[in-house]
Amino acid sequence: MNYKVLWTQNAEDQLSESSLYIAFNTGSVDQAISFLNNIREETDKLNKFPNRGFNPGDASIRRKGYKGLIIGNYVAFYKVYETEKKVVIHAFTHLKTDYKYLLG
Repeated sequence: MNYKVLWTQNAEDQLSESSLYIAFNTGSVDQAISFLNNIREETDKLNKFPNRGFNPGDASIRRKGYKGLIIGNYVAFYKVYETEKKVVIHAFTHLKTDYKYLLG
């Protein structure tokens, strides 16, 4: 059975900010759209393989049940809800970001 992949509003906002940053810094809306499409394609694969991500090294994040999915220079943090058969993406950020505060 496939899982439903959902994004929290917070994660959606973070993804939008990242795509706007790419558009602004490259001067290319097409590149930003390509970035968004790639992120959606990769996170949508969680519908069949919800546990494909990594277990975060930070114990406090791991204890909260988060997994991470690296996509290029970015990471999506998500939780798998087995009983509801859903994956919820809670945060999206650049790998160089101190992401602990995002998952407070």
